[in-house]
Amino acid sequence: MRRPAFWIALAVLSAAGTLLGIRYFPQAFSILSLDLTMDRGRALDEARAIATRDRLGPAGFRQAASFGGDEEAQTFVELEGGGKDAFTRMLRDHLYAAYTWQVRHFKEGDPNETTIRFTPDGRPYGFVEKLKEDAPGAALDASAARAIAERDATAKWNVDLARFSLVEQAQERRPSGRVDYTFIYERTDATLGEGRYRVTLAVSGDRLTSVEHFVKIPEAFTRRYASMRSANELIGVGATVGLALLYVLGGIGVGLFFMMRKRWVLWHTAAIWGLVVGGLQTLASINEFPLLWMTYDTAVSRSTFIAQQLALLLAGFVGFSVFFALSFVAAETLSRRAFPHHPQLWRAWSREAGPSIQILGRTIGGYLLVSVFFAYDVLLYVVMTRVFGWWSPAEALVHPDVLATYAPWLSAIANSFQAGFWEEALFRAVPIASAALIGERLGQRRLFIALGFVVQAVIFGAGHAPYPNQPAYARPVELIIPSIGFGLLYLFFGLLPGIILHFAFDVVWFALPIFLARAPGIWVQQVLVVAFTLVPLWVVLWRRHEAGQWTELPASALNAAWTPPPASATVIATPAATYQSISRRARRAWLIAGALSLAAIAGATISRSFDNPYGSLPLTRRGAEELTRTELRNRGVTLPPGWRVMAMPDDGSGGPQQFVYETAGEERWRHRAPAHLDDVEPASSHQGDRDRDRHPGQRSVAHRSLRRGVR
Repeated sequence: MRRPAFWIALAVLSAAGTLLGIRYFPQAFSILSLDLTMDRGRALDEARAIATRDRLGPAGFRQAASFGGDEEAQTFVELEGGGKDAFTRMLRDHLYAAYTWQVRHFKEGDPNETTIRFTPDGRPYGFVEKLKEDAPGAALDASAARAIAERDATAKWNVDLARFSLVEQAQERRPSGRVDYTFIYERTDATLGEGRYRVTLAVSGDRLTSVEHFVKIPEAFTRRYASMRSANELIGVGATVGLALLYVLGGIGVGLFFMMRKRWVLWHTAAIWGLVVGGLQTLASINEFPLLWMTYDTAVSRSTFIAQQLALLLAGFVGFSVFFALSFVAAETLSRRAFPHHPQLWRAWSREAGPSIQILGRTIGGYLLVSVFFAYDVLLYVVMTRVFGWWSPAEALVHPDVLATYAPWLSAIANSFQAGFWEEALFRAVPIASAALIGERLGQRRLFIALGFVVQAVIFGAGHAPYPNQPAYARPVELIIPSIGFGLLYLFFGLLPGIILHFAFDVVWFALPIFLARAPGIWVQQVLVVAFTLVPLWVVLWRRHEAGQWTELPASALNAAWTPPPASATVIATPAATYQSISRRARRAWLIAGALSLAAIAGATISRSFDNPYGSLPLTRRGAEELTRTELRNRGVTLPPGWRVMAMPDDGSGGPQQFVYETAGEERWRHRAPAHLDDVEPASSHQGDRDRDRHPGQRSVAHRSLRRGVR
């Protein structure tokens, strides 16, 4: 590695990786071309104008905005609605805008609020206004309400109803006497296989209060996709279990226990880095605070909402900082013990080690390998999508939401640094160093290191399986070679080059929206991303400036040079503790008091069950299931093989019936109750909705038929 030819070859390979990655990126990962000409400021201004024109939302409202996509519709179209070409065609022909700006108008303590949508190019694309249930309004008939809906949707929201036909209609009378109508229309000139383009129009009293475009997705697809996703989640759960058992309990727990006994543990610097990484994650969350107002519940005061978020941030900061610190302690300690030829991690940027050519080489090498790993990802997906039919959702790389944060560069840097530092420490150093130490003790060091490589590659890949890729094993397979590459870097050169590579690689992905955005002053954010990504290089160059020349890494900076402090010889004498037993009479008194307390608790529990105003359950589980089978036979229903009946008790104490009991009083509630609990008829699987409307005195048993464990 001291030869110029090596670095020239690595630089050429890095440049080739950059060119290949850029050239084939659109073929590997489908890119959506959005005509994104509306920015956040314009969305807020036009939403305010529409609210003023149509008198939408509360007076004195506040605004929040976000840009997002309909992931469910996109998944359906790409998998079963014609593929990615059909999804792109749908966006291009304006059949359905899967990506929209959403602007929310809300006011603290007021249930009246409005969400207005715009297409990426700024066309109004619907809205939803929530009114108070007791807000006054007209009680029109269906034909008059439909006329209002169609007139205003056409005139104000550019809905071409000539291409649609009415397929569903519903109405609801509100407590104030107002009658609300919902009309659902379906497009007749275009479909998505089994999917349908639809639009919902809602009229509250005599006002249009909703225009919502959506794609009607078949329930069969939803179930199929849930089944597909279950495999992803199962792999992810397996990775979590492996991480908890092997890395947390084994590496951090058992590993640090033995290292502490040998006085090998260094806590101070690891704790500082844990606070730094945890603090950056907290700052990233604060940075995205403006987007949280999209989910703010107006029933909660703004001060309470902010206090809740601050409490969550504080808890997250403490919890993550502690966990990160423990991970860094374990990774550095085990590495220092297992690999004496590595530079000491906490001294890599010291005055002695920082200006060395060895640390410079590890830093430059980490950066140069970013494009190599990027090109691998691109070429892998080009082959796998074309030959083996792998699927990953098409990406809209421009996310203007990032511009709604206080400092767009911060989230990209903070998330990338956390992933690069923490994942390399816990997913790479802990398993490989632990395997090396165990193998060394058993005389099979190389064999156990090889096993550690396998374990870390499997768990690291499986941990990324929950991403929306198909087949479920796509991400684990994708990450096998990168995991081996990261592992080899760690094995030969220590943690530093892997951390730099992982960090810079993630910045490339997380910062893409910033570099593709076109907004005034965005260049400042781009410069900050580059500057902070190169911080490890700036530190090395600064140390070089201090030293005045490039140096050799001193032997004192290697792990082999570190020795544990001697054990303390201090002996502390402690007086023997004396105990005095209590008398037999006192023991008998304590036993009697305990027995009386248990009897009192049992009596109170039994009394409370008898005094339950909602009644008691007259049936056993087996009796309820038998009644259900009888009811099904009486209705001519025969359960096929593989189906079974399961009983679930429902005491009727929740929902509307509890509301009546607690607000109108027990007397009025009992006036609605049957004279005898025997009046309760068994609930079949067809009576679930009616069960929920029973009063609390009618304890019922709800039944479901299950097909091999799938509800």
